[in-house]
Parts: sequence; structure tokens; C-alpha cells
Amino acid sequence: MWSDAHAVLAFNRLALIDIEGSPQPMPYAQDRYRILFNGEIYNYVELRRSLIASGHRFRTKSDTEVLVHLYEDLGPGLLPHLNGMFAFALWDDRRQRLLLARDRMGV
Repeated sequence: MWSDAHAVLAFNRLALIDIEGSPQPMPYAQDRYRILFNGEIYNYVELRRSLIASGHRFRTKSDTEVLVHLYEDLGPGLLPHLNGMFAFALWDDRRQRLLLARDRMGV
């Protein structure tokens, strides 16, 4: 669970990829972003590779962190790039914005 004056994020997750390296809610960019994620991004390896090529640095091997980096570059425009079954909540503290998303089929 995480909270500040504007938001509270909490849930239980079945972690499949990088369990130890992906605590949730996962903080990122000096706590600017917090993400809760459940599911699996099937194309996260390719997305990660592309993000690394454009200068991003990763702390984990998780698909969760890929989402945060994509959001940093694309904002809500990251969604068409995702292939998988997922639901996530991403809090952007600087913008005071919450992005809620799920896969197209609602799995």
C-alpha cells in the first residue's frame, strides 16, 4: 500500500516476472510515478529493448517497469503498444493524474 495527500494505491498481486525486483506499488523516478500492475505484457522484452536503445535505464527485469518507462515517453499513448492481458493503475504525482487501463478483452 502507498498513499499521499492525493491518492491511495493498494492491492494484492500474483507476481510472475521478477517477483523480488518488482515491489508494488512500484515507485519510479524519485517517486514521481507509482504503478500497480496485474497480468502479463507478452511483448515486454521487445518494448524494453526499444526503450533501452532510446536511452532508458532499468532497475528490474519486470514488465511492470516497462509500463512506467513507456508512460514516461508516450503518456496514455502507451496503450496501443501493449500486447497482453493486464490491468494497471499508474499515478503521476507531478501531474496529479491517475491512468487506469486494462487489456482490450478485459481479461
